[in-house]
Amino acid sequence: MIYMENIQTDYNKIYKNAGQSLIEAVVAMAIFALLAASLASLILGSLDLSSAGGLITQADMLAQEGVEAVKTIKNRAWSELVYSKSAVTSAEDEWRFVGEGSDEQLGKFSRQILFFPVYRDSTGNICASNVPDAFLDTESRELRVRVQWQSARETDNFVEKSLLLTNWSEVEPALP
Repeated sequence: MIYMENIQTDYNKIYKNAGQSLIEAVVAMAIFALLAASLASLILGSLDLSSAGGLITQADMLAQEGVEAVKTIKNRAWSELVYSKSAVTSAEDEWRFVGEGSDEQLGKFSRQILFFPVYRDSTGNICASNVPDAFLDTESRELRVRVQWQSARETDNFVEKSLLLTNWSEVEPALP
């Protein structure tokens, strides 16, 4: 009789726990799916950031190239800085402005070179044009080089560099 009781007890244990293994397997699969989705999202996000970082670096280099091109033109001839917006081109191993209102398309990037007038107050400090006693400084121009592009997610991005350009003439000191 004891033997029959043991069989009955074992039989009850098996059938009472029969669905528990299936529930454990489903819960384990759900946890694995959540972990796999999180890991995939993390990997794809880091690849997207890496790509965006590369584009920002390229745009920054193009903006710096624009600044250096304008500085080269300015050093050659201040009188060439007559535009409010222009592009630059390297023709015959020399930087030149393309013309008023022009942009450059450099692959997926667009570069604009913008010039703004500079106003000064009575003490010589840069100020807004509407400040009383402000006057236009014809020997200074503000330069902004803006490089724009669209990311893979169709968002507009840009890098901008600014510089104050002045028409400094070197004067040789008078000999005694």
